[in-house]
Amino acid sequence: MIESFVMYQLPARMESSDAVGLGEQLALRYQAVASPKKKPVEGAPVHVAIPPNVAASWKRFAVAHDELSKAAALRIATTGLTPAAPVEDDDAANAASDDAWRTFEAWLGAWARHADDGKAPRGADAAALYARVFPAVDAMRFIGWRPRKQWVAMQGRMAVLDEPANRELLNGLGGARLHEHLRATHDAFGRAYGFTAVQADGAAATVDVRSVFMAAKDALRQYVTRVAASADPDVPGSEALATWLLAPLHEMVAEFAAAPTKRATPEADKRTPSQPPPPPNA
Repeated sequence: MIESFVMYQLPARMESSDAVGLGEQLALRYQAVASPKKKPVEGAPVHVAIPPNVAASWKRFAVAHDELSKAAALRIATTGLTPAAPVEDDDAANAASDDAWRTFEAWLGAWARHADDGKAPRGADAAALYARVFPAVDAMRFIGWRPRKQWVAMQGRMAVLDEPANRELLNGLGGARLHEHLRATHDAFGRAYGFTAVQADGAAATVDVRSVFMAAKDALRQYVTRVAASADPDVPGSEALATWLLAPLHEMVAEFAAAPTKRATPEADKRTPSQPPPPPNA
């Protein structure tokens, strides 16, 4: 029986190019069943109709996939055509900023848990700053928010870190370089998304890819869920149809699973880290 895709999550490493290529593969299989030719495609289920709810989900994904394909093509077409001031890639800037925040949070969190040894700065000082920059209500979740919302959240946190007293604290803890790198990636994020510099003509396609990609992923997730749910052992041919339609997705998931990641990340090291315990003698 086909694997259940209820609550299915697409691979975290999936990029816009993966979604475009996968969509093209899925389209070939869908059309082979929805509009069969005189000579059926080898392996395609025959005399099996696609359920109406699956067809409706496919139409939504097809539209989203078309938009993503156009945006991706425009991004490639405009590469190298930007003016003298380079337009920074939004995905790269976002990834660099996220990594910088994760590194900074782990470093400051370690200091926040440091036992009082009678030396200054104290772990309690670091804990107080940690609580302001990474409050329990949001912690590190802000790095996964929409660009505009994420920018506002980062701006507020950077303002706290830039306060003279806090800059002195960071320097005393040996975090000047981390703070400097965090500032650099933050500024690059602002330029890439047009928050600190006017974007040049043609740059909009680069910025749009992220939102279009997210829309395509949502539509793909809905389509996959509908297809998987249509597989019923009591309905002849339904399981074979679901397996046929989703075969490219299974293949892509297997490829991601077989490919080594850049860095093995334990389950505890996720986008929302735990808050450090109160400082000693608090």
